[in-house]
Amino acid sequence: EGYVLYSDDGSYIRFRCMDLESNDPVCSVPVELVIPKLTKEILSIIRDVARAGDFALTSFTGEDARLIGKPVAPAYLERWPDIATLSSMTEFRDWLVDTIGYRIINR
Repeated sequence: EGYVLYSDDGSYIRFRCMDLESNDPVCSVPVELVIPKLTKEILSIIRDVARAGDFALTSFTGEDARLIGKPVAPAYLERWPDIATLSSMTEFRDWLVDTIGYRIINR
């Protein structure tokens, strides 16, 4: 299951999760980006989804966690003692590129 936003240039953002019409709680939503460039628009889409769902952003292994522009509540600290807040789009981009990482795919 998932939801995908396709662009005319063949790039896409995919949010993998269960059917949002379900009554089950959403525990995680992996995000897959296939893009030529990490733009402010793409960062804004991910930020808006994270804010709407009250999600923490984490690395694949869950070792590194961030919130976007909100205070760290005790429940987040229980799960991720080192969680921090990203206060700007530049910090968000740098965290994705430097900490989360990426791979180049020839298409």
